[in-house]
Amino acid sequence: SHTLIAKIPESISNLIKLKHLNLSYTYILLINPEITKLFNLKQLKLNNTEILDLPDNMEKLEKLKLLNLSNTNLGNVLEKISGLLE
Repeated sequence: SHTLIAKIPESISNLIKLKHLNLSYTYILLINPEITKLFNLKQLKLNNTEILDLPDNMEKLEKLKLLNLSNTNLGNVLEKISGLLE
């Protein structure tokens, strides 16, 4: 959080034990679809970013309990995360 990071590398999918990812207050615009391979992810914080969209298949993140999108410009995000809400 609070860094100049603007892009998530594809290699993030190698972090299969990652449980918490805090990208708040960064310059992230898009989330790499590889993030959906982080099956153990429990928290994803994207608050206060300029994020434009979430990747498809977010429902693969079955262990995700916290998705913080506050103070973002995401409009039609419910469609992408509907599988997480079930």
